[in-house]
Amino acid sequence: MSYCINPRCIDRQNPDKALRCQACNTQLLLYKRRFQIFEKISKPNHNPEWEVFRVTDNRGDCQPKVLKTLTSNESEFTARFKREIDILKNSKNSGIPAYIIDFHIPSEGNRPELYCLVMESIDGEDLEEWLQINGKLSDEQTALIWLNKITIILAYIHSKKHFHRDIKPSNIMLKNSGELALIDFGIVRQITSTVDQYGASTQAYTPIYAAPEQVVGKAVPQSDFYSLGKTFVHLLTGQRPVQSELDLHKWEYETDFPTSGIIPLINWLLEDDLQQRPQTPEKILEAINYISTRKVDSDFPSSEETTSFIDRIKQPRETQLPSRHSGFPFKTAGLVGLGSLFFGSLIYYYLLRKTVPLISSSVQPAAELISFGDREINNIYGSNKIDKAGSKGKKLEGIQLFKVGNYKEAYRKFNELHQSIKNDPDVLIYMNNAKVRYWHQKKPTKPLYTIVAAVPARIEQGQHILFGVAHNQHQVVDPTASLEQEPNVYLEVGIADDLNQPEQAVEIAKKLTERSINGSDNQERSILAAIGHDSSEVTCEALPIYTKAGLPVISSTSSMNEMRKKCGDTDRVFFRVISSTQFESRSLIKLLKSKNIQNLKITSFYKKKERVGFSRDLFETFKRDFKKEFGKDLEDGFDLSDSTDGVSEVAKGIENAKNSNVIVLLSDEKTDTFHVFNNAIKVLETVDPNKIDLVLGSNPLLSAEIGTNLLQKWHGKLVIASDWDDDPQCSDRAFVAMASKLWGGNINQTTAASYESTQVLSELFRAC
Repeated sequence: MSYCINPRCIDRQNPDKALRCQACNTQLLLYKRRFQIFEKISKPNHNPEWEVFRVTDNRGDCQPKVLKTLTSNESEFTARFKREIDILKNSKNSGIPAYIIDFHIPSEGNRPELYCLVMESIDGEDLEEWLQINGKLSDEQTALIWLNKITIILAYIHSKKHFHRDIKPSNIMLKNSGELALIDFGIVRQITSTVDQYGASTQAYTPIYAAPEQVVGKAVPQSDFYSLGKTFVHLLTGQRPVQSELDLHKWEYETDFPTSGIIPLINWLLEDDLQQRPQTPEKILEAINYISTRKVDSDFPSSEETTSFIDRIKQPRETQLPSRHSGFPFKTAGLVGLGSLFFGSLIYYYLLRKTVPLISSSVQPAAELISFGDREINNIYGSNKIDKAGSKGKKLEGIQLFKVGNYKEAYRKFNELHQSIKNDPDVLIYMNNAKVRYWHQKKPTKPLYTIVAAVPARIEQGQHILFGVAHNQHQVVDPTASLEQEPNVYLEVGIADDLNQPEQAVEIAKKLTERSINGSDNQERSILAAIGHDSSEVTCEALPIYTKAGLPVISSTSSMNEMRKKCGDTDRVFFRVISSTQFESRSLIKLLKSKNIQNLKITSFYKKKERVGFSRDLFETFKRDFKKEFGKDLEDGFDLSDSTDGVSEVAKGIENAKNSNVIVLLSDEKTDTFHVFNNAIKVLETVDPNKIDLVLGSNPLLSAEIGTNLLQKWHGKLVIASDWDDDPQCSDRAFVAMASKLWGGNINQTTAASYESTQVLSELFRAC
């Protein structure tokens, strides 16, 4: 179908091959016969002064494009339209639609004069559509990520001396890639000294998202922040942010995380007094950084303004890391170590980690999440340190050199970056891959072995897996950090970011099990094995794909019992170097029996909803072991993720715990339901420790997010089972020293387990 551009046409649809509209005789091929409209995409409630269409480009360019036309000739709207053209023409930012061209169509017959703008079409859905399909945004970390992304885009716009004036869900696009973009710059305003002092006088806004000063015609750059706050109230509650539909004084209780640090940040954006709001996008980013890390990064400039925000933020739990000598009040039930190097070791404070998943709203193409050094993986954990060190450009230069096959220069670029920033495992992996490819060009007949680490690359747990993988690869490829020394083994490592999501892990597995995989450097690779994934639930979903292809998977973290049987591994491709929940359960039972608690009464909490997964598996194993040891059944536990008849299961469990003397608290690794971990913390926050003799916890509670206050509160009573021990005599101290030096001391048991997982393969390749 060919669509007529004339807004006054009585029948705008035409056959594909028509050159002129059959109803009004308007030319259908636009701007030197280059563009042809095939669909109108303006929403019914859109601003009547303009229309938006999808167009084809007859020059053969396949890039999707949209055409926006101004249908009013009033000077105010003409000025706005030209201002929108100007800002898009002078912007180069992936969060803003790219400018293609603009042109003018003079009036003719009943057709009015039309100003036209062709720009990039952003594939995806706007957040208003997303809300209609998905309901409220119920993941805290995703909310922070989205807020961070939009604020970065606003920072760019404000740096160009403009402000948007119409921030709302329908003007934010969620791309198919998972990135966000800001659209509709129809009422954008230039920042001038007059605006800064008196505000923009034009009354242009969407009422339910507009700031108070904007409603009275005095919009300023900080008005964007208020609208951003209202937008996130809508996203987090699923309700329109108007008093008639939502009590704006206690809106946070309509969210799934009312005590999250993001709540006071949004309330800061919603200050009626614009002087009390953050004054620049950078202040918002600073606050997001604080919430995300629970501390002000020493590399991030603090300010009196942000310090004031930090002082008033009311977090339910502290999250600062305790010092090595703080008398850490955890006890550890050590399990049987299965690795050849190390298990049952590492000083406790190395273990503290965050395992917050970065959840994508849709499954991304696997090829975009796999890199051998030829592609940038967005948001990989720790990449912000490269950004702050001003070295992002070096990394991208190295990637580009790798992509075009200049491995010698790529190696030098990555090596230079590694020397300045130690704790980025992806940089070290890419450096070693460049060396391997360089030597393989010289000796193409020598075997090249390619494996992939499929991990949640955007969280700290994923980074520790990469620490171990990179460490072992470096030992066999480049121990002397010299390009001229031939590697002992041509071991190439790919990084695949599974986002800690089962659906994404399945797509990654499908890609890795193709007969061959091509990187963006056009090199064909045969993947021999995978190191991964992190959580049992994610690994379980992907295992049938690996087993069908016969691709070995070596896990350094997944600990669910009988993984092969439960997850469809009929060809026995799954291996692990750590203990299963069977050992964890036995240690907890052994400890419980040693306490000789009289009149034993237990209240249990675990994640019931998962079909398979760590939390359910550990509880079922513990329940069987309990009956075997104590000769009686353990009552079923309370669901950390469910509610019944509007009454929280967690609240029921806390009430039940008043008549108990032992709590069994089995959280998970926060794969898809961040609030499961939060509910586990809520149990520890609410229950009176004076009435409880013992809390038996699962190893995900070995996290800095538990906070020093809770650790002190449960001192001597909280016991966590893990597959390591904090006795230095049980560890390989040479390895600890070596790994700590390589990664700046930032290692834990996952680092060692992942090192061993890779060592299993490298030793095998060495023997070939």
